[in-house]
Amino acid sequence: MPSPHDAEWADPANWYGPVYYGRTDTRPLVPRRTGLGVTLNVAHPLGLGAGVLALVVLLALLAMGIFSLLR
Repeated sequence: MPSPHDAEWADPANWYGPVYYGRTDTRPLVPRRTGLGVTLNVAHPLGLGAGVLALVVLLALLAMGIFSLLR
């Protein structure tokens, strides 16, 4: 079933590599352009929040790994 946001999703101007930024798209998760799965819509507040949270967790894990090697 087609979504009303399909035209916006298909517009290459809304994609920055694997990152989707659809300002009028109300979905926080959108289908990936290639392959299976979904990606975040970083223009949506929930999508942006989830992306920032994932980045913070990744950086914290990386820092913990580096500090454990220095001990």
